[in-house]
Amino acid sequence: MIRAVVLLGAETVELYGRTGKIPENNFEESGGYVTVREFETKAEYDAYVAGMEDHDGHEDWRMITVQDSPDSPFHEGDLVRLTDEAVETILWGRGC
Repeated sequence: MIRAVVLLGAETVELYGRTGKIPENNFEESGGYVTVREFETKAEYDAYVAGMEDHDGHEDWRMITVQDSPDSPFHEGDLVRLTDEAVETILWGRGC
């Protein structure tokens, strides 16, 4: 699963940049909004990112992305065979 935290508004982005902490979703506190979206596939995530990039230039925004990895059922020394999809997921997570 891929989670994207979107900071909307110049003041919200500036507050995050200054503190390194994601502000509460409170307009009075941060001058903007914080939205969390979760995606099951990279294709869904990519489509959302493309839409957000179209928003670029209309106020300020920033996206923080986290890819959750499920706990592995394997142990050190286990032999496994990876599917093509698993290899793609591993490579995408490494930025390849």
